[in-house]
Amino acid sequence: MKILNIAFCLFLACGSVFGLSDTPSQIEVPETTFLNIDADECDRECLSSLLQDEKLFSFLAKYKDVYATKYTQENYMIYGQMFNLFLNVGTHTIKIAVLVPQKTIKNYALMSVNAAISYLLRQSNDFELSVFNSID
Repeated sequence: MKILNIAFCLFLACGSVFGLSDTPSQIEVPETTFLNIDADECDRECLSSLLQDEKLFSFLAKYKDVYATKYTQENYMIYGQMFNLFLNVGTHTIKIAVLVPQKTIKNYALMSVNAAISYLLRQSNDFELSVFNSID
């Protein structure tokens, strides 16, 4: 009986030490900065070509309101919010697809999807998350 009581107490102690919390972290989202390491100015054509070539980080680093067009300004708002350049500006829906090889990673599949959902909820943005089980 004593062994059973000791085992029960150890079980409770381990549960309280290693238990999980459902409260979101109070750690603030880090600020993101994209450094422009190129000395040349980037005009309207340059910004548009960076977007067309899908060089998003270069676009975000070189963007200036002086050279903005409606197209580049909208894209700056979308990508800036996506990469946390500024918080809660605009209302764009972020679309994310998660490919989960459930046979390969087994129990981590659910944890990785939950982590993605938690992050997106914490950002307070509209999002669409699609999960695809790729089996292996």
